[in-house]
Amino acid sequence: MRSINLLLIDGLNLIRRIYAVQPDIEQSLQLVAQSLRRAIRDCQPTHGLMVLEGQGPNWRKQLYPSYKANRAEAPQALTDNLPRFITLCQDQGISSFQLDHYEADDVIASIACKAQVAGCKVIVLSTDKLFCQLISKEITIRDHFAKQNRDAQYVYEKFGVQIEQLVDYWALVGDSTNNIPGIKGVGPKTAKQLLNQYDSIKTITTQSIHPQSSAENKMISLLKASQQQLSLFQQLVELRTDVGLGVNLQDLRLI
Repeated sequence: MRSINLLLIDGLNLIRRIYAVQPDIEQSLQLVAQSLRRAIRDCQPTHGLMVLEGQGPNWRKQLYPSYKANRAEAPQALTDNLPRFITLCQDQGISSFQLDHYEADDVIASIACKAQVAGCKVIVLSTDKLFCQLISKEITIRDHFAKQNRDAQYVYEKFGVQIEQLVDYWALVGDSTNNIPGIKGVGPKTAKQLLNQYDSIKTITTQSIHPQSSAENKMISLLKASQQQLSLFQQLVELRTDVGLGVNLQDLRLI
């Protein structure tokens, strides 16, 4: 029996990236079709699904009203023609899915983790860095445009921390693409040093540690005083993996 290889496509990430380079609907449709064919050829999936953003306010926006407040709305021409992109995807044998009040990221993460538990291999096609927190032996993150699979080595070279430390890292430094500020005064260099030395935010804020300098002592005091903010930012950058979906893997079979 052939093993299951599930391709999960971050739909708007792919479509908007292509449309930004080629803001002509007809040409964008052609380029998306080419990209889907290349993704299928490169990834050799047995199952596939394109996931789109759900309608209505999502839980992150309710928790933190400034979430993505710096994001421009999708161009109207793209929004109006989204059904054509969905049909195009279906022509390649790939269904689409969206769940109201949930972002595509959480839906993809939930499907990926459930498939992983079931013994499937999963490839997530997206340039969104937040997916890197899912990387495992079974889950691969693929940058379609760079033709690159992101792995633990990529994470360490890019961020200077381990995969399991990414949520804490982004909580500290923030995520400008989603309008999450992080802790003022904590940059990537400081965050890497603290996490490499103390492993986690929890260790820094709840355990008795001995700073090696007055500057480090000042920084740790700042983080201990910022626990409420840090907890909020951790929730915002951590992908949900427990979303109830009702998705049947058999329905996603390509071949």
